[in-house]
Amino acid sequence: MTNPHDRLGTRRLQAVALVAAPLAGLATTVIWPQTPLDIAERLEVLAGTAGRTQLAHLLNLLTILLFVPALAGMHRLLQPHRPRAAAIGAGLAAAGLVGWSGCSPSAAPSCSSRALSPEMLRSLRPSRSTSAPSRSP
Repeated sequence: MTNPHDRLGTRRLQAVALVAAPLAGLATTVIWPQTPLDIAERLEVLAGTAGRTQLAHLLNLLTILLFVPALAGMHRLLQPHRPRAAAIGAGLAAAGLVGWSGCSPSAAPSCSSRALSPEMLRSLRPSRSTSAPSRSP
């Protein structure tokens, strides 16, 4: 039985998004290359794995886009039974989504890694000199 107010398949989209969004997020985490903490080394790794990095970015965007209908679907399912819990849960999930999208593996500085040459990457590394800078009186 189809709902006359559901002409565009909203419920179906929400149901699919409830499953697909977490799977896309998991795929993003699995595909993302392991990166060291040192920024120059991280850029070298990301430049060397540009295809994986770009695919991880694409999957991360898909995850974020799918979480919007997933949250709406979860809210719709809970609203008739527990309206306050549905509102609080949707608000917390939306805030978490915003935080997660900024802290995900895709937040690494890979956007500029392809534009940097190896010479520029080497110049980002701190110098190994141990001498103190000279001071003029």
